[in-house]
Amino acid sequence: IKDAGMGFYRFVATLDNRTTPKCISHDGHVFPVEEASPGDNMPPLHARCRSTICAAMGEEGSRGGRRIARNQDGRNIRVPEEMRYADWKAVYIDRSKTWAAWRQETGYRGREMFERHLPCEILNVTRMYMDRATPRHGRVVYQEGYRANCHSDEIRVAKAMFDTFGGDWILCEELGKFNNKNPDYIWNGKYWDLKKLSSAKAADSAIRKGIKQIFENSGGLFLEANYSNFDIEALVRIVDERVRRSIKTDIDILIFLNNKVKKIIRYKKTSD
Repeated sequence: IKDAGMGFYRFVATLDNRTTPKCISHDGHVFPVEEASPGDNMPPLHARCRSTICAAMGEEGSRGGRRIARNQDGRNIRVPEEMRYADWKAVYIDRSKTWAAWRQETGYRGREMFERHLPCEILNVTRMYMDRATPRHGRVVYQEGYRANCHSDEIRVAKAMFDTFGGDWILCEELGKFNNKNPDYIWNGKYWDLKKLSSAKAADSAIRKGIKQIFENSGGLFLEANYSNFDIEALVRIVDERVRRSIKTDIDILIFLNNKVKKIIRYKKTSD
């Protein structure tokens, strides 16, 4: 690296969940080439080390570039060069920090164009649902083989939604053909699934799994917020992020707390 004329180098750890604490602690740090010490401040730091280095312009390093990372689904994404491991994990994996918060903390001026959002239209359809509701009109039936004693939450939610909106409900047996997991409900001919959330962050994984379960005949997801410090706007931001990365067909997201509807959002897939 001296022969290449480099005066400084940046330590670059791999942004995924296999990276060791030792490499994480060095990620993003800039060192003078004269002080390079493999195993100490220069890769490899350990057996099978995947970290590398890149040229840096001075002790502060370069700015404005991009680096490859993994998102929560294991797909490659691009993030700002100056985003270190801890911030990548907080923003893209744990969802404990928003992109806007990281940008404000660091003064980063670029746009978040590193993870592709699928094109969709987002509509608040809460009022539409309420206007079209026919409370307690319709029927609620169990699919053949349904074990009611094992699905008290699903039955409770179906009753609450029937009392609010009415319609024709089928509570589905847990496993379908080839032991694939069925959606929890067929409501007015469409598949719906119930996801109980222990925290706002849990919504990301729950929605990803729910979308797969209802994909063949998509109606929507019921998200029940069962946690303290419930913040509807914080939850909606997480819902938006996940749906915009996973949407394959139109889907409605119904958010409720204590059997009371808080918000219903429709995501309509549009062409690229």
